[in-house]
Amino acid sequence: MKTFKKFISEARSGSSNTVLALASDNDGTDELRKIVNAQLKIRVKIPKISARTPASFVSKYNKLLSQNKSDFKKIFDLVPTGVGPGEVLLSYLSNAITIGGGSSNYDVQMGNNKIEVKATKIDTNGYAYNFRLGVDSRPALSAAIKDLKDLYNSAKYHISEIDNEETLAKIDRGEMTSLKKHLKLFNPSVATDWEKLPLSIFKNKEIYFNGEKIGSLTERNILKKINELVLTGTKKIKSFDIIEKELSDKLSSHAMQYFFFNIDTKELYYSPEFPTSVIDTITGGSVKVKTLVI
Repeated sequence: MKTFKKFISEARSGSSNTVLALASDNDGTDELRKIVNAQLKIRVKIPKISARTPASFVSKYNKLLSQNKSDFKKIFDLVPTGVGPGEVLLSYLSNAITIGGGSSNYDVQMGNNKIEVKATKIDTNGYAYNFRLGVDSRPALSAAIKDLKDLYNSAKYHISEIDNEETLAKIDRGEMTSLKKHLKLFNPSVATDWEKLPLSIFKNKEIYFNGEKIGSLTERNILKKINELVLTGTKKIKSFDIIEKELSDKLSSHAMQYFFFNIDTKELYYSPEFPTSVIDTITGGSVKVKTLVI
């Protein structure tokens, strides 16, 4: 009997003919179960789940979990290169679920259902958090970051706590989580045209527009420059709530389905689309969301 590590090293990544990719016949699934059982010393026979849809699979999975928590955790933690937490467990339990592999834009497939698998924390309100979104989500996340920076550039003139060089340094590093509470309360309709400009004014009186120095407060013609920018550089500033809703709508529009594992309990949840989400953190130059799964 090959060790699990050796078996994985010999498997062709992304191939539907390997056990990891779960060729949809019983022999493939049975071989995977034998290898995993031997490697993890699983003595109890865990039944396969027979289900035609992701929703019915999840219902049966959670019932089976209550009887096999220790073994489910062991299999859940098998994460060979290119495979995420829980994916081997899904394939172990069902002949119908195949692993997509590193070159696919999905994690597992069940019939015609392409599904991303997320191992997450879940808070007391039923929101999954602390997980990464896929490549398809990057345009929506980038747009949200741009809108949040525009909102800050207007809000800083009205909220003294965030109008300082320390805050600007955080924004330059892509760290905006601490600004969330201020931005949520700010109504951009109160901003004048020049306050909608991406201007930064430093203690040395230097003025930057979109990150480029345009002059100093001590210059005689600086107001003329700013007025010219008002005519060409102002834009509609979105409120935090609108930015958050637009991001949620964009994420939900992707043609992808989702399995969410509770990383603590190993319970599983299914959604046919990305569920309603809210902005959780703004860090590392990107947005992380939390999404309602329960």
